[in-house]
Amino acid sequence: MIADRPLWAARLRDERNRRLWSQKETAVRLRNAADEQTRARLPDLASIQRYVRDYEAGKHRPGDLYMALYCQVFGLSANALFSAQSSGLPLDHHPTEEDAANLTAWIESTNTGDDAVTHLAEAALLLAEAHTQLPRNKYSPTSFAFIGRRRCFCMGESSDSARPVSCSVSTPTYSPTPAC
Repeated sequence: MIADRPLWAARLRDERNRRLWSQKETAVRLRNAADEQTRARLPDLASIQRYVRDYEAGKHRPGDLYMALYCQVFGLSANALFSAQSSGLPLDHHPTEEDAANLTAWIESTNTGDDAVTHLAEAALLLAEAHTQLPRNKYSPTSFAFIGRRRCFCMGESSDSARPVSCSVSTPTYSPTPAC
């Protein structure tokens, strides 16, 4: 770490590198994290990428908007990213309520709850079953229609499509069009 670079700048770079994101990828994610109205007021992607570079170099500290976007993108609290204290933890460190809050925020930001994982596993199993019914060495686009047809199983076709719903699924059948 460069001695004159602030700790928050090093944390921003470390978090980005930990996720294996480029500065451009981080800029895209920051832009996408903004709501539609805010996104319309943001500068172009190249400018946001320059901001990311300058923030990581410690040239400028992010304002409130970019602090909030960084927190959302990384799934960490503002205190965890931008506090003046060192991020290095002593060997005898015991988790605090803040550590628990940061972990909870990260878990929620990944959006992979038990239900989602269960539904994906069930959909994969159904696809595997359907695959065994195909003639050997013959793959057709209809096998991929099965995935689209089972989207209702994973995502739900209800008034609230963001909530998973269970469809009863028996023997997989092939259809060129989804039939939920």
